Amino acid sequence: MTIAIRSTEPGYVPSLYFGESYGHLTAVEAGGTWFTVTDPTGGFQVPLITRKIGQWQDGVSPYGYSGVFVSPGLSDSLLRRHWSAFIDMLRSAGIISLFLRFTPWDAVSSDRVANLPFATVRHLSDTILVPIQDLDQTWTQMTGRSRTAIRQARKHGLTAQVVALDASISRPDHAFRYLYDLSMRRLHAGQEYFFSDDYFHRCFEVLGDCTRLAVVKDAEATIVAAALLFVDGERLHYHLSASNLGAAHRGANNLLLWTAAEWGNQKGLKWFHLGGGTRPNDSLFSFKASFGGQRCHYLVGTVIVDSDRYHALTAERAHSLGCEVTDLLATKYFPAYRVPRTMIEGVNVESFYS
Repeated sequence: MTIAIRSTEPGYVPSLYFGESYGHLTAVEAGGTWFTVTDPTGGFQVPLITRKIGQWQDGVSPYGYSGVFVSPGLSDSLLRRHWSAFIDMLRSAGIISLFLRFTPWDAVSSDRVANLPFATVRHLSDTILVPIQDLDQTWTQMTGRSRTAIRQARKHGLTAQVVALDASISRPDHAFRYLYDLSMRRLHAGQEYFFSDDYFHRCFEVLGDCTRLAVVKDAEATIVAAALLFVDGERLHYHLSASNLGAAHRGANNLLLWTAAEWGNQKGLKWFHLGGGTRPNDSLFSFKASFGGQRCHYLVGTVIVDSDRYHALTAERAHSLGCEVTDLLATKYFPAYRVPRTMIEGVNVESFYS
């Protein structure tokens, strides 16, 4: 049984984040090329986006949660053979390094990869996974503050619903798009949190029924909070969201998430994955944690495939930024040769990994 590079997904994918449609969507935004490395059964899967760096390339998991999938039935000996062949493939393709974003609800795969050669796996932050099969239980497990905020939102005349995406999402003046860009600028978010018109068009055109939009409206029917949702098997994902400050203070975001949870329950989904914060245990994470549920470890993995080339490129990057290699390494950004200038100049950015 051998592994191979494929431009289409295998017959089985463990989640939307491993799939071809989502992969191509994020690859276009990242300026790279998507492919997946799998064995014939789909028991070993690594979806990747490759990006040019001079005459070389590096690889990164699609934005979100994929990393490596290892089937529980795959033996340790076969996994090691697959991994060895995978590293050889990367070298042959001129890929210098690899950054992996693991699936928080699949600890088995990340744990097994952590024991493989060349791979370094570490805990970056936590995400929140809320069970929504029993809404009475979900409501009870929420903090009192969160339940009160939902009640207050309704008293203020806010209403919410989940609707299908339509082609207007590709326009910058779409209500959600306007709120989202405004929110990201207010938060001084990194460039990776801004998305093109084409990205949103592809969400509608390519992902289709896997996407939904949750919206909160005020008494004048103006959208004051909204979230882009992904339907993924038995899970609902909270992908992107935004609100205006006034509505947020009236509980709009709490009502937004609760309405999405209700919709997911009505559709027979089991889990609502809220993601995490921009930093460990920040205010955004605390807000999501107020909905109860499970804390899942979000792990990231790094692989240096070509050590000599990696260190040479890092030295070149340090020279171009007028700093020392140790300065780049101190940022903990991976790969070090892609450290943004803003990090060296002391400007705050929201992400420490490419």
